[in-house]
Amino acid sequence: MKQRTLLMTLGFAAAFCGDALLVFMRCGVRTTGFLFGVLAFSCAHILWAAANRHGVRPDWRALAVVVPPVMGLLAARAAYRVPFPPLLAASAYTAVSAVSLAAAVGSRRVFYALGIGCLVVSDVFIVCGWIRAPFWHKLTGPVYVLALVCMAVSLFTRDREPRFRDGGGKNPLPVVLVLGALCAGLFLAAMLVCPGGNYNPLMRMLSYLGRTAIKDVYYPLSHYLFTLGMAVGAAATLYFAPYFRAEATTPRRRATVSWGAAACAGGLLLIASVPENVNMFGHNAGCWIAFLGGLAMLLALANTSPGRRALFCLLPGALLFGLATLLHALKVIPFSPAVPSMQKVVIVSFMAWQLTAAFRAAATARGRPCLRA
Repeated sequence: MKQRTLLMTLGFAAAFCGDALLVFMRCGVRTTGFLFGVLAFSCAHILWAAANRHGVRPDWRALAVVVPPVMGLLAARAAYRVPFPPLLAASAYTAVSAVSLAAAVGSRRVFYALGIGCLVVSDVFIVCGWIRAPFWHKLTGPVYVLALVCMAVSLFTRDREPRFRDGGGKNPLPVVLVLGALCAGLFLAAMLVCPGGNYNPLMRMLSYLGRTAIKDVYYPLSHYLFTLGMAVGAAATLYFAPYFRAEATTPRRRATVSWGAAACAGGLLLIASVPENVNMFGHNAGCWIAFLGGLAMLLALANTSPGRRALFCLLPGALLFGLATLLHALKVIPFSPAVPSMQKVVIVSFMAWQLTAAFRAAATARGRPCLRA
């Protein structure tokens, strides 16, 4: 225990050295002080991970969640404004942060994991400052302070720190309803405030709302609402993954569900990080990562009731969406209204499947019999 206290304290000292260089001395990305500041924070992550290493199995799924959106943000948006050496240093620091988060999640310590998670989020907001995105970079300070507070609580509570578990045995319905309503509400609000006031969901893709510039309005409110909606969707995916994993019939299928959910969440966050009008390749990469992650989950559950129900709900809309996209690529039909309309059909079908799965998991948690497809 003394060793953990010492290493945690040294981690705080390294973080404060980074603060001295990057905050108080204001070392910019074009200075040597910036590189030393990034190195100091990297050392802080390493020291904190070493302090909590006993009995820990890192949850490497955190890499699938964190690395795609952060690296996409750096490569697609910051690369145009930041010189190569600091960009390379930031990329290496992203890898260190992702491994640190994997160790924190694997420790199951609530405040420690929350602290490292807040550090990762605050770093993302710093990058938002590099690309001159209004509002987001203003959250850097508060989120960073929250991270330090959580880490301090973890330091002083020691073995009394609460541990978290997967929610597989509990009733997920209340949380799923809240997250689902919040996600849908954010997207609907984004539609209402979209510049021009004429967003038609049957004529435009949902990702149109996340653009950084819409009809000569830069960083409109719809951009922020869409981004938050995607983040909530990623959180809902990660929250509900243990319930799907519990339905899987073999260890390999359970692992596939877990990694598929992590990839799906990472893809959704990449979509939020790289709007389509900034870099279409990075945006499409997020779409494919999210799609393949969700597909892996479905294939792993193909021999179960949730998997069969998913195929029944999603397959018709997905086939129509794919057909519409193919016909548009062959210049047989125009892009809208077919392609955007079918996209909305897939989204609504997916939400309906998630809701039925949540009701089934809730019934199972209460010990009641439930209908099987």
